Amino acid sequence: MKTKYIFVTGGVISGIGKGVCAASIGNLLKSRNYSVFSMKLDPYLNSNPGILSPKEHGEVFVTEDGTETDLDLGYYERFIGTNLTSDSSFTSGKLYKKLFEKELSGTIRGKTMQVIPDYTNEIIEVILNISKKYNPDFAIVEIGGTVGDLESNPFFYALAQLNYQYPKNMFFVHVSYLPYISITKEYKTKPTQHSITNLRSLNINPNLIILRSDKLVEENICSKVASISFIERKNIINVANFETIYYLPLYLEKMNIVEIIENHFNLKLTKSNNKNWENFVSKILNQKKLDDLKTLSILMIGSNDKFEDSYKSIKDALIITSAFANYNIKFTWFDPLENEVKLNDNLISTFDGAIILPTVEIKEEKEFDNVLDLLQQKNIPTFGICNGFFKMAFNLINKEKNNIKFTDIISKVANYNEVDFPIRIGIRKIKLAKNSKINKIYSREEISERHKHKYCILDEKIAQLALNNLVVLGKSQDNKIVEIIENKNNDFYIGVQFRPEYNSKPLDSNPIFIKFIEACINKKTKKQK
Repeated sequence: MKTKYIFVTGGVISGIGKGVCAASIGNLLKSRNYSVFSMKLDPYLNSNPGILSPKEHGEVFVTEDGTETDLDLGYYERFIGTNLTSDSSFTSGKLYKKLFEKELSGTIRGKTMQVIPDYTNEIIEVILNISKKYNPDFAIVEIGGTVGDLESNPFFYALAQLNYQYPKNMFFVHVSYLPYISITKEYKTKPTQHSITNLRSLNINPNLIILRSDKLVEENICSKVASISFIERKNIINVANFETIYYLPLYLEKMNIVEIIENHFNLKLTKSNNKNWENFVSKILNQKKLDDLKTLSILMIGSNDKFEDSYKSIKDALIITSAFANYNIKFTWFDPLENEVKLNDNLISTFDGAIILPTVEIKEEKEFDNVLDLLQQKNIPTFGICNGFFKMAFNLINKEKNNIKFTDIISKVANYNEVDFPIRIGIRKIKLAKNSKINKIYSREEISERHKHKYCILDEKIAQLALNNLVVLGKSQDNKIVEIIENKNNDFYIGVQFRPEYNSKPLDSNPIFIKFIEACINKKTKKQK
């Protein structure tokens, strides 16, 4: 088997950056021209991450083939620069579902199904499928949760079995947390020791340990973990909290992590070519030093405004794009239906741009319309995404045809574009209006973007209304669904049905984010004169 597997596990607590560590390793391998495939295995029983609460799990990330996944896949795509598929994300619920489907189809011929070996064989099958289907040089597989969780045990049993069958193709990275006790002013290794003991009890010996801590720890801490774990000191890497998570690949490069991996697999040592990433990170770090004159104030309008991970991809797209423009960015989160502070002429004028977020509800709300009216009156660059697109469209229509209701202009996509499927999801082609603003932004007449929506606005309904200010800039490939609109009287007041944030990466920003940031900079520059 050509593919080398790197398994990333977690210890002590969740949420310490396993996904970012896995993505960073992939980044470094890719910089050496290795082909890389990433996978996330989550122990929870939900079969569809798309309906998980963003308050618990953060945003739902959508792959090109329409798979709804954990936000970690967003990290993988942004760090590694590749587009993932449905084979990159499995939950226990999805795997059990596969097993039950085999039972119902008669494949297992009525035999008793058990966690071991039937369920663990499902886990092994999806892992080995990476090699069979994609044949990458490296497959990086992150196991969700932490060692010791009851629901994770079948995954670790499967990994131990794989390690027994293919010992020369396996490498285990364990990411563990070092808690700091403020009273005694010291970091404690005991939780990590227990975590490694738990891992070993499951017949898995980590080859490399990443110790997460708030600040870099003293040398004796790493040496102690190395001694207790029977691992070489150079294979213990302490990772503190950095100014930006995007610095982590460069830090791991200094720690010679790829050299450790290559030596383990008896591969020829290679050199990194990561100059573009280094340039990107330097811009992100410089961004944080910029003063108010070089800081864009962006109003983020929508629900779940207190849970910023609900919009991780949008935030990162804006931060990264503004960094390349040599500007910092300050977010103000605002829910028109909940915030006690109401936006007025003076307050709205302090913002350089606004995003109408995808989570806004598709219904008539006077408070929301008032905000949109102010944004248009003050000519503030405004960008609506998905449900934000619906809000902008309805607001523009209602100004000219005030007897129109939301239900008059939206339709279910199942009736027009998809067969027996209630949601339009994944990548779709969009035809751009010739010689239009959006045509100039993308410099082409057709683009491909990812979608996730149950409802749509039909072009025939917009045409029947004969509107003056709302202009359709883009349609679906069959010309039925409106994809992009604008208010022609504003410099930048654009709504899109698709989700451009999923296609925006550090070294390849989506053109519409670039244009939005340019419009915000122009607005700020005019205010400063």
